[in-house]
Amino acid sequence: MPNVDLIPDPVAQKLAPDGELADTAVTFRGWLSAKDDGDPLTGGIYRVYTSPWFDEWLEIKSGDLLFKMPTTESSIIWVKREARITKCHAAQACHFAEQEAELGADPTAANPTAAKYPRR
Repeated sequence: MPNVDLIPDPVAQKLAPDGELADTAVTFRGWLSAKDDGDPLTGGIYRVYTSPWFDEWLEIKSGDLLFKMPTTESSIIWVKREARITKCHAAQACHFAEQEAELGADPTAANPTAAKYPRR
């Protein structure tokens, strides 16, 4: 006799090989960032941090997220295959120090005109 208390997992129902979204979803693992109420960040974007140092992330439009399943350490996120995703990487200022020296211009140098005519 089958167990009538078993309820199929909705994600599996959609994404399993015989599900309606099986060929249209891509899977990512990371930490999903949103506003406190779960709404997307500014511009309708969610961030999925893919690095445990939170210095690499994907920016995904809210309409392109299909499912999110929390795990004990992060989340698994399914996104529409045709989604346009932005990959971002944070860097420290020191990573750009040599580039600034190559450019030659020092944006922190005192401006003699500014000293004569200070802003009010």
